[in-house]
Amino acid sequence: MDKKYIYGINGVDEAVKNGKRKIFRVIASKNSSPRIDQILRSARSANVYCETADKRVLDKLSNNGNHQGIMAEVSDIAGFSLDEAAAAEKDLKKARWVAIDSITDPSNLGSIIRSAVCFGFTAIIIPENRTVGITPAVERVASGALEKMNVIPVTNLNQTILELKKKNFWVYGADMSGENVRGADFAFPLVLVIGSEGEGLHLKTREHCDKIISIPQVKDFDSLNASVSAAVLMYEISSKRIF
Repeated sequence: MDKKYIYGINGVDEAVKNGKRKIFRVIASKNSSPRIDQILRSARSANVYCETADKRVLDKLSNNGNHQGIMAEVSDIAGFSLDEAAAAEKDLKKARWVAIDSITDPSNLGSIIRSAVCFGFTAIIIPENRTVGITPAVERVASGALEKMNVIPVTNLNQTILELKKKNFWVYGADMSGENVRGADFAFPLVLVIGSEGEGLHLKTREHCDKIISIPQVKDFDSLNASVSAAVLMYEISSKRIF
């Protein structure tokens, strides 16, 4: 079983509370805070081994990352197949998923995952190629949100989109040339496809989308980055989801 470190108060707290993966140990700074003490109590109640260490040890294990005085050695987050993720939905007809098309910046992917949880999206599709994987940096930025998402690793995004359509998903791609999201109608279940930071959606991926949507912006400034665009679009989609 592969092991990795996650770090930061929210990330470790959510891992302990949600129990989606095995936690081998929790390591906390000797000079802890009440919030960290509570996490340690919860971990011990779940029979997780806990230890304290000098801050320099945490600095080294996290490559001087922003560990906030606590980290955990964990297994990789379990991946879902499309069928497994669909079966996990309380009501598949209302599902909101997000798919990633060549996002390479860990901060962007982590932010997208965090926003997705905030706006009620429950699964994220991540291609194996040309996209950053679930790295410790992604987990740090996601700040525990990954524990609340079903991660669907796929080999081919375009083939996956075709499979989603067979499951009656509507596919919406994000691109500056698309329809203004404020006036767009949405059908569910839905998957929102977010393109790369520089090039946006790949041509074939764009062709497979049912509709292309965009965010209205002033014309004399560069576009929003991928994670900010994703957050705005997910908010707009969620605000129109009425059942």
